[in-house]
Order: sequence, then structure tokens, then C-alpha cells
Amino acid sequence: MINVSSEFRQIMQTRRDFKEYATITLSNNTVLNLEPKDFTLSNQSIVDGAGASALPLGEAVEKSIQIEIMNDKDQYSEYDFVGAKIKLFLKFQLSKTVETVNKGTYTVVTPETYGTVISITAVDDMYKADKTYDSSITYPATVGEILRDACSKCGISLLTTTFANSTKQVASRPEEETTYRQIIGHCAMFAAGNARIDINGYLNIIPYDFSAFETVDGLDGGWFDENDPYSSGDSADGGTFNPWNTGDEYDGGVYGDRKNVHLLYSFKNLMIDTDDVVVTGVQIEIEKETNGKKEKESYISGKEGYMFAVENPLFKGIEKTMVDYLGSRLVGLRLRKFSGDHVSDPTIEAYDLALIVDRKQNAYQTIITDVDFTVLGWTTISNSAENTIRNSSKYYSNISKAVVEARKNTEEQLSDYDLAVQQMTSIMANSMGMFQTIENTENGGQIVYQHNKPLLKDSDIVWKKSEAGFVVSTNGGKTWNAGIDAQGDAVVNVLSAKGINAEWIKAGTITGMTIKGSTITGNTITGGTISGTSIKGGSIEITNSDSDTNEISFVANKNGVGLGAGGEFLTYYSGDSFMTLAGELRVLSGKITGYRDNNKGIEINRTMINFYAWNKAGNYVGSLGSIKRTNSDRLGIAMWCDNGDTFNLGYSTESENPSANILNFLSFDSKTPDTPPWVIGTWSGTINLVYGIAYTTSSGYVTSIEPKRSKFYVKNGYITGWDYA
Repeated sequence: MINVSSEFRQIMQTRRDFKEYATITLSNNTVLNLEPKDFTLSNQSIVDGAGASALPLGEAVEKSIQIEIMNDKDQYSEYDFVGAKIKLFLKFQLSKTVETVNKGTYTVVTPETYGTVISITAVDDMYKADKTYDSSITYPATVGEILRDACSKCGISLLTTTFANSTKQVASRPEEETTYRQIIGHCAMFAAGNARIDINGYLNIIPYDFSAFETVDGLDGGWFDENDPYSSGDSADGGTFNPWNTGDEYDGGVYGDRKNVHLLYSFKNLMIDTDDVVVTGVQIEIEKETNGKKEKESYISGKEGYMFAVENPLFKGIEKTMVDYLGSRLVGLRLRKFSGDHVSDPTIEAYDLALIVDRKQNAYQTIITDVDFTVLGWTTISNSAENTIRNSSKYYSNISKAVVEARKNTEEQLSDYDLAVQQMTSIMANSMGMFQTIENTENGGQIVYQHNKPLLKDSDIVWKKSEAGFVVSTNGGKTWNAGIDAQGDAVVNVLSAKGINAEWIKAGTITGMTIKGSTITGNTITGGTISGTSIKGGSIEITNSDSDTNEISFVANKNGVGLGAGGEFLTYYSGDSFMTLAGELRVLSGKITGYRDNNKGIEINRTMINFYAWNKAGNYVGSLGSIKRTNSDRLGIAMWCDNGDTFNLGYSTESENPSANILNFLSFDSKTPDTPPWVIGTWSGTINLVYGIAYTTSSGYVTSIEPKRSKFYVKNGYITGWDYA
């Protein structure tokens, strides 16, 4: 709900002549200031909501606007609006002042020209997250770390830095391809809510919260269950007719008690379902493996009926824990589905609570899921709940697809600091000034309040200044979320700075590309490089106990270093030069390599052990491994050496530089690898043997005698062939 003054709401009951203004900053930094005369009378709208056919949960919702500006004199034809930033706001005349309503900042997607009119469509900063999730963040990581990293990678300013379950550990990166926008939605689901960009350009996590309806006593009417009589709902004693003062009494309160709830009754085309929707449960499908076969089992927190059926890859390993939490937040929520056109109201936003009043003066509590606001027209609002809710967080709007191409041309990577400066500059440049209230104290001093609405009681942004310090509130002074006191102690939400000099820093989480310091103290320290003279603590322990199956921990203390459950899987004991391994060490991909004198000596890779000459970098000499003989399809084990190296069989004694007593060895000629190996001590040539005689006769006489010869051809000590005469 956009906060406005009580006078604004009072006058809005009689007239709604809001004036439209816009500041457009083109990609070349040209600034155009548009006034009401620059806009057409129609086609000026803001669409806010998921646009889904079910009650959204775990969505990253994007707002869009459509504006039409006059171009009858070609006054804007020379400008390129692609990538332009539009700051849109409305002004409303009060009795003495003009009140301004900020409607957000948007990026132009695709302008289209229709002769004398330019039609422009633009979206809020959620479009920046419509890109493939390629983060380098290391898992396991907390939900808060994942969200902060996603916003940083997309150039989105984050307001909700901590939220329910933001410290939950996520075991592993999503296996399937996803987008940053889906990741943001998945993170929002941990808080039982959705994510959206607020009117100041910051990303907020908006959990479902019906507490405003629960603060006033009332009776639950239940639903038409299967029991007779019906067992659901509350029971109350209606008393008797005589005397009349018996029975129970319940005070339903008055509408004015609910400042954060819209009271809406000026409708046309109002359609309201006949029954309330009451959330009965939350369901998830959990994948498990039984006897090598993957199966899915359904887990429900609550009971069947009107259920949220959720999917979230970040829940992996903690599905039951998270569904139970969602059940504790959502089961029992009561709302009424509706849709209708209400008189123009610029204060309504998606996920606002409302009481819908029909023509018979019946009031129904609900939550608004979709808003289509039209300047000088009607505001179409609805609740999109259905009888079956299946929300898989795979949300893509038509506009989201259209802006991907625009993003490729307009996106610029900024550091977190530059992004914060840019965001603050935008807010200050479009600020409308403050009002002041002075409270006189009994000692003659003053407490000064500066606020964003004419009356202090109507303001949500309040600055308070006294001798004790200077503080600010964003909820009308109920709590003070930032400030600095007279002693110099400061409280802030997000601190962005070029540098911080401090004697000590204590933090729950420290994240950085490089972290250096003489002393580093923190519950969680994350960085690409962490270095320091001293990392304080009796022990360093990293533990993830959120998994339903295993505890993962790293422990370092005076006794040594441990990895695994309790630090017992892989242990190095200080004072010893060895490590102990309990269980199995698996290398699913990659290899194990041993070095000597900074040169590779041995390598275990898949099914082979490769050997290298350690006195020469990268000199491969041979392998031992499993083989499959192609001619017989037989499996076996083999040893071989590199061409040109020797294969030795022998014996030796242990030493730093062993030299074997060779029994026999073979050497291959690397220049002619197809020839047989050379048996040392042998030669190559031809062996001639006489194995008999041959003679001829004539007339009974021997006329000639010839010896019978055979030849054996030898190569490298091997007989390679023979022939005989």
C-alpha cells in the first residue's frame, strides 16, 4: 500500500483528478520532463502482479507501464526511447498543497510510433534478472547469501537483506538450467512470500501476512466439511430471548482500525465467489532413490483440500523442514476470490490486504494479487486464487521475454557501491521535499520531526532529531531502523562505502573477493581470498546441519583439522606428518596427482595410473591400467611404457633415487614404433642354416650335389620370418 495523507484519502472520496508527470532519462543522458499536457487522455496504465491463474508463492513479480505521449508536432521523433528510464508520479491537489504519489521507475522495452502519438511500454528493474543463472557463488550457501549475490550480479538494489529463513543453508546449486529471476523467487518462498521491486527501485521480499485481520476479535464461520453437524469454525453462545442479555458478545471492530487494509466499495462489474478460500495444507514432491530406482513421494504439511503445491530446487535436502514452515505460515489463511473495476485509486499495490464490500454491505477479507491502474479511468483489481494451486515458480511474462533483447543493449555492469550511489541519486533527484513538526519539551528544548506527508500522523517516512541523536523510520515512527546517536554509534541497513577503516569489525557474515587483516573475527566469513596475520578464535568450525540426512562440518582447533560429520572423516593431527581417512574417498571427476621436486611424478586418472619422470616436467614414461582386448573382447590388466622409453623388470632397495637390478628389459624405438621391441644383447640380420643336400643323377650317376639351405630373418632379437630352398 502506497502511503498518502489522510486529507488525500478524504478528498479522494469526492474527486480523482490525478495529474500525470514523468521524468524520462534517455540512454544518452538527455532528460525529458513531461507534464499532463504531454500525455494523451487514454492508454496510461500500470500493471502490477504476477498475472497468474493461482495464488502466487515464490514469484519474482514485475510491474509494467504503458504511456502515450503527444507527438503532433514531431517534438519527440528525434529521440530514441529504447533503454530510457522513466520516473512516473502523480500529483493531487489538496486544500492547501499538492501531494505527490511516486509510482516507480521503469525501463523502456519497445516504443512504437503511431503518427502523432508515441506509445511506450516499460518495466521495473525485475527485468534485469531475466538471464541465465551463471553465478560463481560457492555452495553450500545461505539463502540470504544467494539472494544478495543474485541481486549484485543483476544490478538490482536489495532492501530486504534479512528475512525468515535467510540463514538456512542450501546444500547444492540447482541442477537444471534456471534464471536469476527464478532464483530470486525461490529465495522469497523461504519466507512464505514473493519478491517485487518497490516504488523506490529496491527489491523487497513480501511474505504473506494476514495479521491485520487477526488483531480484531471475530468468529470463524468454518466451511461445509464432511461432518454432521459441521465441526469446522468457532462456536458461540447465542443466548436466550428472555432474558436478552445472556450469551457471548464479540466486537468486530471498525474499519478505521485497520490502517494497512484497503476498504473498497466503489465497484462496477464486481464478481465475488460465494465461499471463502481457506488454505488447508502445503504439498511437495520429494525425489528419493530405492534400489537404484528414482521415485517421488508426496509430503503434506496440513491436510488435503485447498493446498499450495510447491516446487523449489533450493529446498533439496530440507524439503520437509521447509514445507512444515510454510504450513505454519499459510495453513488457516482465509480469503475471498473476487474481481472488479474500482474507481481510480493509485495507492493500491499487489499483495495489499483489503476488505471488499458488496452492494448489500457485506465485507469480505482478501489479498489483492493483481492491479491494473489507469490514469483518468478505473482500477481493475482481483484475487487470483483457484481451487487447486500448483505453483512451480517457472514464471515468464510476455513482457519479460520482450525485454531480454533490450537488456542486451542497455545493461551495464556496476559495482555494488556504484549501484547504491546511482539508486540514492535517483531517489534524491526525484524527491518532493519534507514537512516539519516541532515538539517542545518541558526543559525548553525541541524535538524536530521531518516527515513525507503534511501531518506527522499520516507519514510513514519520519526523521527525528534531538540532543540524543538522529534517527529515521519507514513505518511512521513505530520502529527506528537507522540513525546515529550522540556517542557516535550508528545503525544502518546496508552500508555502501569505498573504504572502511576500523580497529575491529564484528559481523555475522563478511563477503568479499579479497579479505585481509591482522585480525579477522566473524561468525561467517566468505571471500575469494582470505588472509591475515591472525584469524581469531579457539577453533574455526563450519557446519551445515540443515540437511535431513547428513551433517557437513569443517573443524580447526589446537588439536588439528577435521572434515566431515564431527570432523572425523578426514583428519590431520598437529605435530604429525600424516592424515587419517575414515571411510571412502571418492573422486567423481578430475584426478589425483603427486609431485616431486615441483614436477609431476604420478597421476591417478579414471582407470589408469600414469607415471612421469620426476626430474623432467611432463615427461610421460608409462602406465598401469585396465584394458579391453579388441580381438577377443576380453578384459584384463596391462603395463606399458612410452615409445622410446624402457620397460624394466628387476629388483631394487628403497631409496630416494632407486636404480633397479635389471633382470630383463625391453626398449622401443620411438622413431619406428611399429617395429618389434629390441631385446638388449641381440642383433638384427639373417641366419643361414644347411639342413640337407640335393643331388641330380643321369644314367645312374650323380651328376651334381647342392646343399639345402634355410634363412631366418631377425629384427631386434626377434625372428620376423623365414624361407627355405
